Amino acid sequence: MIEQLLKKRGETFCYGEVTAVNTVDRKVQVRLGENNVWIVTELDLDIGDTVILARSADSSRFIVQYSRKLLPEEEVLLLV
Repeated sequence: MIEQLLKKRGETFCYGEVTAVNTVDRKVQVRLGENNVWIVTELDLDIGDTVILARSADSSRFIVQYSRKLLPEEEVLLLV
């Protein structure tokens, strides 16, 4: 599986910083350069956390890893 990930284009992954947290809807706002995007996640993130995002096959974004070094599950990586 790691071989498939290494073949992905560089723009598949990017870094972002959590700028807002909506605990009711389980969403976080992530700053990507000059843009902000809301991402639904089950991760317990705080403002200021650095996250690695990936773009899935349907062009939506999801969080792959965050600063507490929690490794993504295989099911998450298969979305890339």
